[in-house]
Amino acid sequence: MPDTDSRCDEDLLHDLQVALEEREVSTCVGTLYERYAEFLFRFLRKKFGAAHEATMRDAVQDTFVTLSEKPHLYDKSKGKVAPWLVTIALNRAR
Repeated sequence: MPDTDSRCDEDLLHDLQVALEEREVSTCVGTLYERYAEFLFRFLRKKFGAAHEATMRDAVQDTFVTLSEKPHLYDKSKGKVAPWLVTIALNRAR
């Protein structure tokens, strides 16, 4: 499915924080999921091996659950969204 949302990742995270306060998170999380889920899965599979595919898929799902529950943990001054998501995914995969 093509990414049709023109907002940058950082704006999506900001909008997600606002949406959380308004209880409307699905659009922001959905867009970030479309952008990064497959990348995160491939990254984890390469790091941990294909034998752990189910665990890697769970880790990716857990990453986006964490994102939807705690977007306030992202600090734009510390870097881009992608490395932050990779860190969450790595922690979930261990």
